[in-house]
Parts: sequence; structure tokens; C-alpha cells
Amino acid sequence: MIAVMKRVRLESRCGITLMEALVAISLSVVVLGVLFSLYGTISGSVRATESLNTRFQETMVVMDQLSQDLRTAVDVGDEEHPAFVLAPAESEIDDVLLTLAMTVVEASAEEDSIGFGGSSEVRVVYRLSRPEGDFLSSSISLSRQINDKDAVVVLTNVDAFFIEVFDGEEWFPAWPVSVDDGASLPLSVRLSLRGAGKEGSDRARTIATEVLIPAAMVVKRASRRD
Repeated sequence: MIAVMKRVRLESRCGITLMEALVAISLSVVVLGVLFSLYGTISGSVRATESLNTRFQETMVVMDQLSQDLRTAVDVGDEEHPAFVLAPAESEIDDVLLTLAMTVVEASAEEDSIGFGGSSEVRVVYRLSRPEGDFLSSSISLSRQINDKDAVVVLTNVDAFFIEVFDGEEWFPAWPVSVDDGASLPLSVRLSLRGAGKEGSDRARTIATEVLIPAAMVVKRASRRD
């Protein structure tokens, strides 16, 4: 009888108590909570990185288009219709913050009489602006317009856009500098563009470049020879 009772007591000690089960469950809940928290943090970082990379690629496309337009700018214009205009806003509450207009040579998709695509001179206008009437809005857009066609927004949430032009001697924040510059082009243009990401502009990447305008350089060389 004594041997049987000892066996029963020994067998009953092989299981776990209710307190031990509660402790194990609590620890499991804590570990799972930490794992889910880490997963959420990593997923958020991945999404933010993907968003910034996409934003950077979009900004690169806009910068490439803008650089191409500048390289194909032509030296045609007069006092009333300058060949090249860079006009920053006069005040911080303007809807349009900056206007960059130029006459460029654009390849035509239509074939000419001998079967080759031609080219034509068109007016291209870039505008950096806030939503109309919303002077306090931080949502600034960059649009591109060709001739009298509707303007197309090429980049939204622009965080920073810096531009200045070089006439061969010094840099200017606006063009034409004088009345005599109405029919001329600057020699080069310095650009800096940054599109804000969803996580804030402090993590956005800035793209900067300097574009030489071939037509202006040709005119400059010709004037030196004369």
C-alpha cells in the first residue's frame, strides 16, 4: 500500500502546475509582441525606402526632361517675347512661385516629304506653384506646358527647387538681366531639385546638375570672333 501511494505521488509531480502554465503563456505573449513590433518596424522602413526610391526616380525623370529642354533651347526672341525667361515670384504668397520659359527645338513625330521626322520650335514653360488661392499650402507642384496646350503636372510635393543662370561672367537668379538680353540665352543653368517623400523632406534626396546651352555657346564664340 505504501509503495502504491509513493508511485501515485511521483506520477502526479511529472505534470505542470497552473501557475507554470500562466507564466509560460505570458512569456509567449511577450515574445510574440516583440516579434510583431519588429516586423512592423522593418516593414515600415522597407515601405519608406521604396517610397523614397520611387520618388527619386520620378525626380530624375523630371530633371532629365528639364535638362533636355535646356540643351535644345534656341536663340530666337525679342523684347516682347524673350528666348529665355526665368522669373521667380516677387512675394512669398504668390500662387506661381517661379516661371521658366524657353523656345526649344522639338523633334516632330510626323514624317516630312522624304520620310524623315522633322523638328519645330516650340515654347516650353515650367511653373512651380501652390494650389490656386492656397497661400499656406506646403503642396508645391512643378508643371510643364508646351505652347498653348494644357499644363501637365510633372512632379508633386516639391520640397526644394533652386535655379540660377550664368551669362559668362556671373550668376543671376532671374533672366533676362537687361533689355538687351531679350533675344539671347544664358550660357548655362544650374539646377537643384528635391521631391519630398512620405516620411518628410529630411530623408529625400536632392538632384543637382549644371546644364550648358549649346546655342548660347555658339553665339558667344561667334561674337568673340567678330
